[in-house]
Amino acid sequence: QSEAIREDPNLLEYVHFVSSAAGRMSALVSGMLRYFNLLGAETPFPIPVDMNAVVQTALANLHLSIEETAAAIVTSTLPEVYGDQTQLTELVQNIVLNSLKYCGAQPPQIHIWCERSGKQFLFSIQDNGPGIEQSYHESIFTPFKRLHDRSIPGAGLGLAICRQIADLHHGRIWVESELGHGTTFHFALPSDGPEEFFKHRKS
Repeated sequence: QSEAIREDPNLLEYVHFVSSAAGRMSALVSGMLRYFNLLGAETPFPIPVDMNAVVQTALANLHLSIEETAAAIVTSTLPEVYGDQTQLTELVQNIVLNSLKYCGAQPPQIHIWCERSGKQFLFSIQDNGPGIEQSYHESIFTPFKRLHDRSIPGAGLGLAICRQIADLHHGRIWVESELGHGTTFHFALPSDGPEEFFKHRKS
């Protein structure tokens, strides 16, 4: 059977099409399950989370994509927050993956840093990609919203998951971007310790 596939270009193209479609469907189902699980989740139990470790884990998970795109990533020293380390890793990973996928013609240059703003830590992830038109700055966080065709893989759920995780941590996420001038994703998390989390957790 494998020999017949190799000798028939039309059959080989069909096999590739089916395999690609199956991969997209699997990614879609996994993304939907993850998103709906977060919708039903309660505020995470607040434990100290080193955001430096969060970023390093996220980058390690993305090492193949980072190598393939020849991305240069610079990370400043980050603070400790309270929350769920797995969820925060997923948040950072989804944003960085977004920068790697939508990088344009140039290798991605990504800068990750944080500054304190009142009672919040303001985290920022900036890239040199093609940018996002202002009219889409809010809608990109809705489920299944895609600004590109299917040539770029993804289920359109990554940023929706990021927003849900930010909400669960009593924070928020937004984007600043202009076409042709790169994109900066910001997410703000409380800096005052676990009291806010205990206040919102179910008894």
